[in-house]
Amino acid sequence: MYDAECAFCEARGIEDWRFVAETEHNYVFPTYGMLDLEGYMIITPKDHTPSYGAWGSTDGRAEYHDLIDRARDAISDQYGTQALVFEHGMTGQTIKHAHTHVVPGLGFNTFVGELQATLPSDTSYILMDEATREERDELRQLGHQQGGYLYVESEDTAAVFFLKPAVEHKQILRKVAARVLGNEDLADWKKVQADPVLKARDLALIKSTTADMRPYFEDINQRTFED
Repeated sequence: MYDAECAFCEARGIEDWRFVAETEHNYVFPTYGMLDLEGYMIITPKDHTPSYGAWGSTDGRAEYHDLIDRARDAISDQYGTQALVFEHGMTGQTIKHAHTHVVPGLGFNTFVGELQATLPSDTSYILMDEATREERDELRQLGHQQGGYLYVESEDTAAVFFLKPAVEHKQILRKVAARVLGNEDLADWKKVQADPVLKARDLALIKSTTADMRPYFEDINQRTFED
């Protein structure tokens, strides 16, 4: 599927210098709005799909899980820290195309605790320890079927929160991440891009992340880069 207005379809909104990797089914690149972190990356499918819970490509999802594992290992090796993975589903997106955030330096329990304190108290959720790839997919598929979700995972644990899309939920997981990291003023990537000083700092982090991360994906990368 393809949407001519979508920034992620055919990598329309992803500049070549920002790419970490392109594979058969997915793109990997640093995000705008790095939360003052090196190593913060986005993984997004080439298919135009509203969320990973709605994505029907079995091969694409298998490759996606491989990329998540590779990104985690790269962040651990390069920066000496763990990485947290989260997805807004359709609930908190600003770009209406499935994409997953891989964020260094966040612990699962601290993040989920802050998220639960932020969400309405009656928000239902499922928490699964030692979740397999198939179970992680099933959690998001269930969230999609329920009309919206927020998804968080560590290397061993996964959680899905059932929450329908609403204006107040936009970028909610980024906002929680920024709050946990002590960088709450950097939560909104659009505001970061609008501020010349913050944008310059963000750009430097994007460039260093791209340089650091590309070698870890070199053997599977289908995109060529000019020297």
